[in-house]
Amino acid sequence: MPDVSFGYERVTATEKAQRVDQVFHSVSNVYDPMNDAMSLGIHRLWKDQAVASLDCYQNDIVADLSCGTGDLSRLIIDRIPYGQLHCIDPNQSMLDICHQRLGEHNNTHFHTNYAEKLDFNQQFDKLMLSFGLRNFSDEDTSLNNIFNSLKVGGKFVIMEFNPPKSSSFDKQYEMYLKYIIPCLGQLLGQDESSYQYLADSIQQQPCPKERIEQLKSHGFDFIKYTPLTMGVVGLFECYRCQ
Repeated sequence: MPDVSFGYERVTATEKAQRVDQVFHSVSNVYDPMNDAMSLGIHRLWKDQAVASLDCYQNDIVADLSCGTGDLSRLIIDRIPYGQLHCIDPNQSMLDICHQRLGEHNNTHFHTNYAEKLDFNQQFDKLMLSFGLRNFSDEDTSLNNIFNSLKVGGKFVIMEFNPPKSSSFDKQYEMYLKYIIPCLGQLLGQDESSYQYLADSIQQQPCPKERIEQLKSHGFDFIKYTPLTMGVVGLFECYRCQ
């Protein structure tokens, strides 16, 4: 029986995982230029701030979950010269690009894995999740796994889309998601349907208060929320304290 959202559709968890995987196979070659086009380059500032908020030490063991093509991984690796970086993504096409960019770093490891099945022999000091939470087929299981993958005292940073903070911006943002993103997907990537899903999935995101309550329910403490660019993106910082 359908029980999770794929954009505005209700599908089974298995079907969502398969369809999300197909979306990212389809867009992997245009993913980075599309991010620049869709955000007018602002996503680079968001990612700089997200990586800075990890507060990495030089010997930290860090996971970049849903690492995609590795744009955040490249920022993280410079901060942990004596540590380890684990780049994790379920989509092999995206992970292959990440490996091409970072494979020369001996302290970087690559894993094809779903957050719903996250299971490592070691635990991480820090874990980054950037624009991946909405693609999970089972958020509760994934967040439990993330919590268990962190050391006690470890830090978890999420960057994800939000409903915009300013109500006066609601209509323009809705039009942008409904029309501009799919149009850019067709023009730049010849793939309107994949970017229609990405736009629809953004509109399904909970408000920051609901996201904070979700993190609390999974055991995270000292949760800090920072709105970025009129709140269309939220930066959430939290810790495993027990």
